[in-house]
Amino acid sequence: MVLLTITLKIEEDRVIESPFILFKHDVSEEEFWSFAHEDLNCELLDGVLVIHSPANQEHEDIFGYLYILLRQYLEASKEGKVFGSRFVMRLSDKWDPEPDLLVVKPDRFGSLKEGRLEGPANMIIEILSETTREVDLTKKLPRYLESSIEEVWIIDPKNRAITVHTKDHHTEYTDPKSAQIITSVVFPGLKLRVQWIWSREEYPTIKIINEIIPSARKKSKN
Repeated sequence: MVLLTITLKIEEDRVIESPFILFKHDVSEEEFWSFAHEDLNCELLDGVLVIHSPANQEHEDIFGYLYILLRQYLEASKEGKVFGSRFVMRLSDKWDPEPDLLVVKPDRFGSLKEGRLEGPANMIIEILSETTREVDLTKKLPRYLESSIEEVWIIDPKNRAITVHTKDHHTEYTDPKSAQIITSVVFPGLKLRVQWIWSREEYPTIKIINEIIPSARKKSKN
């Protein structure tokens, strides 16, 4: 499968086959918001409009799986809210990324606006794909860590690996069959096991949710 990368300078209609990633340079924030809507996967990264092709099936399956588990945990623990892609995290007038998942703790709820979060989230999850890998790792991850985001998870389906980044260090989980709990600095009560993410049919959310909720409820009482 060939990845098509294009810098936008189009003067006529043309059909672009997936997978692709498009770049339009020198884009203002006002212009970005004219593009940004629920039907277009785009973000503004250092003044560059980045338009992604639709996500593949595995990406969407991992996204849905993590969204369900995080929402259930956060509702039970009352520790925050989770938002999915198409929700902008505004870091500056040149940086409006759309992480796959972002989590906001209650003390930041006042920064939630229509369709966006003003300023950094507490926790970010990015799920790599063929089209987003380079942008996620070389552009977005460094900017996230510079912006005081406390924790960034990189989910890598190609290598079946998970890396949790904080400002000072990172932890890698490279055994997809491991029952090890992924350690979270932001949400220490969150108990997600590595093998769940890579063996989703064996560990459906309805089967494992009871392992997550008791710890969440315990956390909410403390």
